[in-house]
Amino acid sequence: MTDNSLFVRNIGTCAIMDLHEAMLLHVMRRLNGDDIQDEMWLVRYSDALLTYSRGVLNAQLPDTVSNIPVKWVDTGGGPTYMGPGQLGVVILVDYPYRDLTRKQLSSRVQDALLNFFKGMGIAVTSNRKSPGADVDGKRIGFIAVNCETDVSYAGFSVNIDNDLAPYRHVVPCGVPGLQVTRMIDQLAGPVDAAVLDETMIQSVTQAFGYDRSVMLQNPREVFSVTREALLAKGYSCFLPRDISA
Repeated sequence: MTDNSLFVRNIGTCAIMDLHEAMLLHVMRRLNGDDIQDEMWLVRYSDALLTYSRGVLNAQLPDTVSNIPVKWVDTGGGPTYMGPGQLGVVILVDYPYRDLTRKQLSSRVQDALLNFFKGMGIAVTSNRKSPGADVDGKRIGFIAVNCETDVSYAGFSVNIDNDLAPYRHVVPCGVPGLQVTRMIDQLAGPVDAAVLDETMIQSVTQAFGYDRSVMLQNPREVFSVTREALLAKGYSCFLPRDISA
């Protein structure tokens, strides 16, 4: 890799598990030698899920909680809610190539999130023991970092104008008693989607030290890739477990 650019996919609205599979297959392609640069994906979730990470892999999870589907999603974060009204950000970075340790990678993700809120005019704080962004002790931005491979699939979700009631069914970020809030409750007026996207792109670009960001013209092409097709080409699957079950 020689181009110090961050390539951006503004995917728009998509289902959470479709996004997760596309993200993992993107990493699989890169680890098998496909010429893919560092990317950032912007998404809006079309459905709602309560998600649990590998820490509860052997636990017996219900199929639904209060009519919300429950899934095991190996993002590296704790149990949380994902759904409409949130802005999701996926950061796919070859962090060893950028001379980053895993700890430094997590720090860059945290910096990007905090810079985003600063750019949006919302005063937030962070907690080293529970990475994310808080307003008066209420969580508004949620981080997940998984870097078991040389290519991270890290990112975060930001509460924009989503329903907060589903958080009653999880322990947000694994912190008992942690309350949540959203941007619409912190700003005087409505939240402009274009401003959100541009501020987020600038924040991630700067936090990771890229020279520029480049918008990709066919952002949804990642959904045309299938695991079966990659395995048929002889690609090694880095996934230790089937995440789609």
